[in-house]
Amino acid sequence: MDRLGAIGFESKALATCGAALGTVDEEVDAVARVSRLGPPPVLVAHGLGAFVAQKYLESYSACGLVLIAPFPPDPAGALSRLDKRSLLPRTGLAEKHWSNDIDLEPDPSALISDASRAEQILTLEPAGHFLPVLVVSTEQDPVVQRRDISALAAFHDLNGNDEVVRPGDKGHMTMADPSWECPGGMSDEVVRWFSDKF
Repeated sequence: MDRLGAIGFESKALATCGAALGTVDEEVDAVARVSRLGPPPVLVAHGLGAFVAQKYLESYSACGLVLIAPFPPDPAGALSRLDKRSLLPRTGLAEKHWSNDIDLEPDPSALISDASRAEQILTLEPAGHFLPVLVVSTEQDPVVQRRDISALAAFHDLNGNDEVVRPGDKGHMTMADPSWECPGGMSDEVVRWFSDKF
């Protein structure tokens, strides 16, 4: 956000109050509350947040989307891979099953359970037809795989210029990865895209 501010973009982070994320609709409403404070936003979102950003477009407008390691239009497959890797709470169980090496705050259980419901599959018009979309991913993400990115690119009718793919390590891409901010890293790619499109 600081780098986008330095080139003239006002940035607002969506801070979640409390110890848990809400349902998909509650998270979309939270984005809407923040976006009402100014002109239609360019949404920058990661993982399941990228799915929420796309659900936002079913009811609200935006100027663009940056989707980082994004869940596809039907997120159930990627969510099941989260369960199998024990990266997040198991969505089908009453009790939470946490990995010993990851601490998730806020708790995403409600969002994960809600997003996995069949009625949450995206129904919006392809965003690539009416606003710029950038998809950022790595080749070896075990959660958001190449087939998910391909489904998302097809859904939004994106071309190869709208996607940045890095070799990356074998983990799920996050903005906390030190390589994100290194010279020539993903942050540079996102800033370059903003400069070109806006």
